[in-house]
Amino acid sequence: MKRVKQIKNLTIIFLLIVLFSQTNFSQEVVNQDNQLIAANLADTTVYIAAEKMPEPIGGIETIAKRLVYPQIAKNAGIQGKVFVSAVIDEKGNVIETGILKGIGSGCDEAAMEAVKSTKFIAGTNSGKPVKVKVVIPMIFKLSDKDKSDVIEKHPNDKKKIEENLFFRSIYLSVDVMPEPIGGISEIMKKITYPEEAKKNGIQGKVFVTAIIDETGKVMETSIEKGIGSGCDEVAEKAIAQTSFTPGLLDGKKVKVRVVIPIMFKLN
Repeated sequence: MKRVKQIKNLTIIFLLIVLFSQTNFSQEVVNQDNQLIAANLADTTVYIAAEKMPEPIGGIETIAKRLVYPQIAKNAGIQGKVFVSAVIDEKGNVIETGILKGIGSGCDEAAMEAVKSTKFIAGTNSGKPVKVKVVIPMIFKLSDKDKSDVIEKHPNDKKKIEENLFFRSIYLSVDVMPEPIGGISEIMKKITYPEEAKKNGIQGKVFVTAIIDETGKVMETSIEKGIGSGCDEVAEKAIAQTSFTPGLLDGKKVKVRVVIPIMFKLN
């Protein structure tokens, strides 16, 4: 009887040990799963700011060396600043790019390609490498040699080329774009709805291209997209009579071409 009781006690102890071990094992599995989930979440986190931001190995000059100015943009005199957004991973690789602000004519794609092909020093938080999203500005500016090369390749169009944008150093995108002093409402005060447009029920948006010089004065205007019936001319005239804050590129006042929408809406 005593032996049976001992066996029962040993059995209970054994079962308790097994149960305790299983509980610990289960808890360990849960802990491992939680750690794995946390690690996966950390892997997908993209920071906008980090304690140490990513930097291109060799500096921004490394990206500039890889930048290829598209010939179509050169021929058209396209200049300006392209803002490329890029996600840099924990190894310093560029895993994603996009355009926040571009100037077209192949420049946006050229800027992204230059950034993509660059290796970075990874950003860190608390000493640990993390994914970080950065914005990289890329400047497209034609040199005197570029201008000479374009003329040399198109000697018959020399006069036309010399009248083009790049000989007047006009930019499409800069750090600080020109703005009408007093806001868009200042332009709208100068708008008089043409009677012909009212009579014919014409309404819509007129897009006016304007070149703003270094003093904020409107050099010239043209219609990018109009609605006719006198509205286009009224919109151009209103913008031509408006003063602007000048555009800035690297802190320097420059000429900038802008497109301004003017709304005509009947009450």
